[in-house]
Amino acid sequence: MRTGRAGHVYGEFQPVEDAGQLKRIMEQTIAYYGAGMDLPWDGQIPDHVYGRLIQGVVGFKIRISRMEGQWKLHQDHSTQRRSRLIGHLRQTGDRDAIRIADTIAAAHAKPGE
Repeated sequence: MRTGRAGHVYGEFQPVEDAGQLKRIMEQTIAYYGAGMDLPWDGQIPDHVYGRLIQGVVGFKIRISRMEGQWKLHQDHSTQRRSRLIGHLRQTGDRDAIRIADTIAAAHAKPGE
């Protein structure tokens, strides 16, 4: 098994058909994912363009009843291979990659390290 995470969310599917509510969801999504960018997109789309684009969007919400998650952190690989992976992840400078590297290292650390 390779390193990875899997998540499953169970719940009630709720379609979003109201144009105003769908637009708010789109704006919130753009703001959330753009927040970490050097030059975030403001999400402004001319109404005539937005009207055409939104026709291809299926909006929905999920009323979550249960969530499950699982991590696989190179437990079936050699110590040498894990060490190379940890080094590579840390060299990226990416905050999430470094956190994964630290988690892999901690999961495989010998007592007293």
